[in-house]
Amino acid sequence: MFNLTTTNSVKELAIRNLRCLQSETLEADCTVHSHFKIVGESMCGENVAGNYSSVVLGKLRSNLRLVVGMSAVARYETDYLVETLESLINNASPHGLNVTTIAVFLADLQLTARNKVMELIKKNFVNALANGHIVVVTVPPMRYPKLTGLKRNFRDGADRVYWRSKQCVDFSFVWGWASRVDCVYYLHLEDDVISAPHWLDTLLRYLDTIHENWFQIDLTQIGFIGKLFRRKDLLRMASFHNFFYQEMPVDLLQPLYLNLIAPDFPRPLPHFPSLFQHIGKKSSLKGKKQLVVDKYFNSYREYMIKENPPCNAFSSITSNPANPPSSSVKMGGYFWSKYPPKLSDYFVVSLVKPSVVEYLVVVTGNKFHPGDYLYNGYLEVSDKAIVQTRTGVTCTNYKTVAAFDNGIMSANLTSFGRIQCFRIKISAVQKFWLAINEFTIILPNTFARVGSQQVNVADYVKEKLKQRHSMRQ
Repeated sequence: MFNLTTTNSVKELAIRNLRCLQSETLEADCTVHSHFKIVGESMCGENVAGNYSSVVLGKLRSNLRLVVGMSAVARYETDYLVETLESLINNASPHGLNVTTIAVFLADLQLTARNKVMELIKKNFVNALANGHIVVVTVPPMRYPKLTGLKRNFRDGADRVYWRSKQCVDFSFVWGWASRVDCVYYLHLEDDVISAPHWLDTLLRYLDTIHENWFQIDLTQIGFIGKLFRRKDLLRMASFHNFFYQEMPVDLLQPLYLNLIAPDFPRPLPHFPSLFQHIGKKSSLKGKKQLVVDKYFNSYREYMIKENPPCNAFSSITSNPANPPSSSVKMGGYFWSKYPPKLSDYFVVSLVKPSVVEYLVVVTGNKFHPGDYLYNGYLEVSDKAIVQTRTGVTCTNYKTVAAFDNGIMSANLTSFGRIQCFRIKISAVQKFWLAINEFTIILPNTFARVGSQQVNVADYVKEKLKQRHSMRQ
């Protein structure tokens, strides 16, 4: 049950303490709540060489673009940590990992439980630890505040109050530690999630192109998973959650904090599709089940397991601003029209460098817009460009390849020689909008990593298409 009185009192106290934290000196009316300022300057703010948070396993690097942080506890029934870390590592490119570190914070207060988690990581991630892709961080249990006999807000039982209060402190320790790391961004996850393929490249590219003003980006739409912040904003946030740790759960404290610290910012900026999915069915709170999943998780990219060769996309079909033609040829996003396509409308993808193409897969419609697929259309290819424009090239001498079948077109294109342009032509009036989910161009002898294996991309795609066909029969 939501307690409005508690919320208002927390908000009132928070306003006073945030003023203290922002002031150069501790003013007279701040002395009663000076703990908030002390926490902000020391307890949450020590660097890895300090007396509190420290790296106990792995090699912390400098000049990072991103730190991914999570608090982990030993689970004695079902443990998800290895699956989480494997997903993050295996679905990231070497380039992305070179500028990223995953920090696992050991959140158990008992030494045996901490050692259990640490041994699990040492056993399964030898190379990631040696390369600095994973580090393990701890803080002495004596640094935790009082965790028993706390306020019983929201009519929560003692076990739940302990669990949610400790979680606030755990998160504040991780954020305080990360605030001293040489990085630009911080991403907060939990120890029971999986990532979308190419999540890291998608995220880094998104950060390069984002123009909106933001304080928090939600890379998932459930719980406190996939929250992205700038490193420079972490210390004050850590101080706030540490100070109010017993008042309410972290996912209720955070909106209060955002309203106080960034009232002029838009609400957390959502990223669609979501890059992470919650897989933990059993919570770290004994007896608590967590069956919630993110319906926006990027599980629909079936065939694009490697970036397309450099190309441009443009169309005669007006698109939604958030779903331009270029989205369909990149790892994240998709093209979505603003209106139903008309007869003779087209969608063109032009290669920057003409190339022999071993295989092409175009998928229209997706789980967000299942009815917005191409009902009547066909694909053409051209080897001849006649006009170079700002958006790409205009080609001539098009040859028909194949018609779309239930919104999908796939074909081996090696017999067409070097290809400059691909063109989708609409061959009949359509009642529904058009979503082009992926436009996958596979050059000869292209390999990519799927899980822990290197696979031939064309062979992988053909097998996936065969499985899809069998399921439809």
